[in-house]
Amino acid sequence: MYIEFDKKVGAALKGDSIAKEWIIDRLKPLVVSYSKKYGGQTGWDEELYQEGAWQILEALNVFDISKGVPFLGFVTIRLKHHYQNRRRKEKITISLDQFVGEDEGTSLLDLLVDEKVSIESDYLKEEEYKALIRAINKLDAKERGIIEDYYLKGYMLKDIAEARKVHYVTVAKDKAKALEKLKNIL
Repeated sequence: MYIEFDKKVGAALKGDSIAKEWIIDRLKPLVVSYSKKYGGQTGWDEELYQEGAWQILEALNVFDISKGVPFLGFVTIRLKHHYQNRRRKEKITISLDQFVGEDEGTSLLDLLVDEKVSIESDYLKEEEYKALIRAINKLDAKERGIIEDYYLKGYMLKDIAEARKVHYVTVAKDKAKALEKLKNIL
């Protein structure tokens, strides 16, 4: 078969149209196989077969027998790459505004869920923050000042003690007492 195939390729390279038709006919299983495997979303159809036949004819036009590469190997790679490139170009694009369902009142965008956003946890955090602020406001002025300076402004206990002109241990005890009150309030 390979001898006959090579003879037909030689004749087709010289312009024999009957030899070209014979080659296309013999390579039909290869074209059908690659068009099914790499043909994109639709799989095999007549249009894909026609593209494959055209690729065989183009391969005959650019094939250089002097390079020592068998035509069958050359055309096989060419067909495979053609169908792979075709599939790459055939990307499906879906609009997020596209309606889904029968009533056409819901779009794909309406169905997207942001996993990072949690309305419930955001609400709970906000409520906890409000409760903490109310609890801090129930402390006396000295305790509230220590809590605000330490936790909200980021001052060290040593700096708070120096600013208030009291001993460090006094500020530490007042802070601990204020935290205990907050714990009981909350």
